Amino acid sequence: VHRAVDWEPFEISVVPVPVDRDAAVRGGHVKFPDFPGLEHGIVYRTPTGELAPHAGRLAPQGIVRINGEEGLIDDLVGYGPQLISRLPVTDILDAEQLARLKQLGTRIVHVSDDESGDAVDVDGTYRDFWDATGASTLLSRPDVYLFGVADSEREIGDLVDAFLRAVPPPAAAHAEPVPAMA
Repeated sequence: VHRAVDWEPFEISVVPVPVDRDAAVRGGHVKFPDFPGLEHGIVYRTPTGELAPHAGRLAPQGIVRINGEEGLIDDLVGYGPQLISRLPVTDILDAEQLARLKQLGTRIVHVSDDESGDAVDVDGTYRDFWDATGASTLLSRPDVYLFGVADSEREIGDLVDAFLRAVPPPAAAHAEPVPAMA
């Protein structure tokens, strides 16, 4: 495809113009490299210190329905750490674990395929993730990387305990106001 451009009253140029520069991307014809994962920092590790399976990867971001409203889970529950499970983790974790997670601003969401949980997995993102990983629960960091995943109730408790050890409690508020910069 070409376009004629009138530069001056008696000069016309014909220049090539791409029809739709993003058509190949939208059509799935461009292969992007996998997004790199994290290997260091606050990520779940095995007892031997190795990176736990799926830790450090990007967390899934699915479309859910909560109280009749559909959208990405971050948009509906808020940003920050997220403990997302196909199990009712508030019945699994103890009061101390729940209190510390709340102190850190962690969103706890029971996702299901029907109305039995806090959120309905509208597009199957979480069901597909559980099936692919063998996990039932994920704990994501505020930057949407996975801290780690767990399957059994005991593993969920271990995952949460490891997260709480890795992330210190928020600092107490200053007793005196911090002076303004001059």
